[in-house]
Amino acid sequence: MTRAWPWLTALALSLALVVAFNQPRSMAELGSLAAWRIPLEPVAALLLVALLPGRIWAWLAAFVLGAMLWLRLGDQLVWQWMGRPFTAIFDIPLGLSLVEIGFAALGWPLTLGLVLAVFIVLPLAMALVWVWQRRVFAAPRSVVFGLVALTTALFAVDRLQAMPSLTSAYGFDQLRLQLERSQAALEARQVWHAAHAVDPVQDIPDEHLLTGLEGKDVLLLWIESVGRTASTLEPFKGPMLERLAAFEADLEPLGLEAASGWLVSPTIGGQSWLAHATLASGVWTADQPSHRQYLQDARTDLAHLFARAGHKTVLGMPAIVSPWPEVYNLGFETWYFADDFGYQGPPLEWVTMPDQYTLWALENAERSEPLAERRPVYLQVALISSHAPFTPDIPVVEPWERLGDGSIVHDLPKDGGLPRDVWRDHDTLLAAYSRSVDYTYETLQSHTRRYGNADTLTIMIGDHEPASRISGTSDERAVPIHVVSGDPALLQPFLDWGFTPGMTPTEASAEYPMTEFRPFLVQAFSGPPAVTN
Repeated sequence: MTRAWPWLTALALSLALVVAFNQPRSMAELGSLAAWRIPLEPVAALLLVALLPGRIWAWLAAFVLGAMLWLRLGDQLVWQWMGRPFTAIFDIPLGLSLVEIGFAALGWPLTLGLVLAVFIVLPLAMALVWVWQRRVFAAPRSVVFGLVALTTALFAVDRLQAMPSLTSAYGFDQLRLQLERSQAALEARQVWHAAHAVDPVQDIPDEHLLTGLEGKDVLLLWIESVGRTASTLEPFKGPMLERLAAFEADLEPLGLEAASGWLVSPTIGGQSWLAHATLASGVWTADQPSHRQYLQDARTDLAHLFARAGHKTVLGMPAIVSPWPEVYNLGFETWYFADDFGYQGPPLEWVTMPDQYTLWALENAERSEPLAERRPVYLQVALISSHAPFTPDIPVVEPWERLGDGSIVHDLPKDGGLPRDVWRDHDTLLAAYSRSVDYTYETLQSHTRRYGNADTLTIMIGDHEPASRISGTSDERAVPIHVVSGDPALLQPFLDWGFTPGMTPTEASAEYPMTEFRPFLVQAFSGPPAVTN
């Protein structure tokens, strides 16, 4: 038994590495042939250890195997969560954000286990190579070369596609894909820069810029994780359509009107900042390299243009909890991050503060004085209550004055369960997501009743679809956009653009890439004052 132990250890570690490279997505898949195909990468490492004895080569083989596994795992996670390829040189910094969401959604024990599993990849590879080194040198070279020859033959047969595949090369594929994606990402930065240089509104003189919104407050409110599926798929469809109908019913008695349509977002499942950048710049910003270029080149965003037109530009970002020096480039005169709202209530898992408090604090700080006594405001806010983990649920507070400094949230009922319980059951997760979206829309409905008027244009936009685990698709990218005002002249350009009246966008509503919104808004509301007013 003592003599057999090293071989059993090598076999166990080898099987673990086989599963790690194939990465089955479920227990059912673990029982399929696909989970047990022979990965070429460990076989290549085995050959290296056999031909080049020495600790340096063993460490090199272990490091490369570990790196391949990390890349493979990252690719799987990013595809499942965000519906796009994983580019390591730009996406690795997102790892901390994923861990934060994991703590909120899955609880710290499971998240910690996943993190440890990721970091154990390299020690696993090192242990395997060490055992191989001890055993391989003791075994006849013919055994090693025979195994390599057999695997090579199986791989050649697989290429003929004459039978179910018995080998895999996911690790080598990842190295190739990462090189290709890194090159494409660097090229994307150049493409973004070139597209940004072609601006359809650059020739509008300042005296004609956004004159149709002179003396009007413009509120651009981003709704987190809301796309078309929120109003077309069950179990979201029913509650969403009821909420939109109730929202619309509130408008007419207040002298308000609405129009709705669709925009196509550059992202799904996360990275809201890509949608923010695309809308603000008018340039498709679908990856981290493009976004970095955007942060460097942002000089004519919507905020810059509103500032040139005489508006006070304000940014509300309650999810930002650390310094963000790039904000100085984005054209905002004033900004509010998590610590700037004066919130004295509790965080709601990942969510730093409820959407209602975010809007309450900004209204008090920036729009409490009559419009005649201050500059008009362009206010951009990223609402976050419908962000994962979608629990707990709290009610909208009426009247809003009860919100005070947010301390009341300590005493509000908090339903919905713990995140780890919500995310454990798929139906429970879908219901929690639906309730979180309804809370944000109810907050916006109440906000419109309180603050909507003829001197305010409110634009509400979904940033992206939720993760495909919730939406059921990685193909849908359309998000709703609703505009509300008490001045019909402010809505008419949207109706002319193909939006449909009311709060519910339909199949007949116009759908445009998010890049089209900036030039549309600026051109529709710019011109000689006698024309636009």
